[in-house]
Amino acid sequence: MKIKISSFLAAFGVFTAVFFASCGDDNTGIFYRLSHMEKIEDNSLNNSLTIGGMCELGGRYYIAAGRIYRRSTASGSIWEEVPSPRGYQLCFDLVTDGTRLFAAYFNRNSGDKRLFSDDGTGSGIWTLQNDSDISGRNVENLKITSNNRVFLSVKNSGSDDYYVFNGAAGASINFTPCSIKLPDTNSTFFDVTLDGATYWLATDKKVYSGNNPDSLASGFKPSGGDKFCGIFRSSLDSNNSIFLTSRNKKIYARNGGSWGNSDSLNFYPNDIGEIDRGGGDMVIVIGTEGKGYLEQRFSGGTVDRNALDFRWPSSSYSYAADAGFVSYELQYSVITGFYTGSSNRVFALTAGEGLWRNEPNPSLGSRKWSHE
Repeated sequence: MKIKISSFLAAFGVFTAVFFASCGDDNTGIFYRLSHMEKIEDNSLNNSLTIGGMCELGGRYYIAAGRIYRRSTASGSIWEEVPSPRGYQLCFDLVTDGTRLFAAYFNRNSGDKRLFSDDGTGSGIWTLQNDSDISGRNVENLKITSNNRVFLSVKNSGSDDYYVFNGAAGASINFTPCSIKLPDTNSTFFDVTLDGATYWLATDKKVYSGNNPDSLASGFKPSGGDKFCGIFRSSLDSNNSIFLTSRNKKIYARNGGSWGNSDSLNFYPNDIGEIDRGGGDMVIVIGTEGKGYLEQRFSGGTVDRNALDFRWPSSSYSYAADAGFVSYELQYSVITGFYTGSSNRVFALTAGEGLWRNEPNPSLGSRKWSHE
């Protein structure tokens, strides 16, 4: 499953990570191994962590929260810290192709941010991805599509501009440019999703699409030109809708070849996720910057792009979790991303409020949110 992160994390996340992460060895190289895993006390994560990425591999969940942590997908499992590549201390970008992990690590001493892949065990055996298009250059905003194509933004030599590159996931990725320059100086943000054979890639200012990721065409742009914040293709909607959020406080949905949009909201939306309540009943959730999430239920698993009405959950209106299980802390969180895992679990990643789990509660016949 795909995970996304809002541009808010670029400023807030590094500060949080520096506070919680400890220093690493300064010796550098390409191939590394550390011999042990460090257990976290009391079987839980620190509830003040900033979570920047999450994925699932080999029966374990992995999160990037300054360090990378993992636990078994079994309920009640203990979170462990995964050793970092030698000389690199911080990580907020993490994806998997189902075979190995890919992580962008930051070196506090040199300022370098490089892409690494592991050996598939998740135990801290890392190899530097050293393709000529990214070698020696800072990488940002790591993404992966459902067909296992890796996307990232790379800083251009001699300037503060970033360009988007892509490559098929593997032990050694051959990256090629997408011919997309990110629109603002020092802007690293983009988001990408896949609809059948068509890639949809959103930058701050434009949405690009096409079947060839090396030559995507510029397309939709909202009135006013406000910044996009996330793009997401629903796997539950029978209309295969694509959702898009924007800093103009609107949510867009595309199906049947056309776009529809919500009325202007009271909150800034960013990331997008979905929850399967069973029986064709689905809920789209939209993360916000400081107001938790907005939600809309679509009965029968069909999205009407012209009837978007996202609301903040309350005691009288709540679908992602039954009203009694909407946490006050989560309602006022900055949500940086959603991740759909196994066993019908959905996770909310936050800035400074840790990791939240949404799952069915069979004894109560409901869904609820719980802190990891």
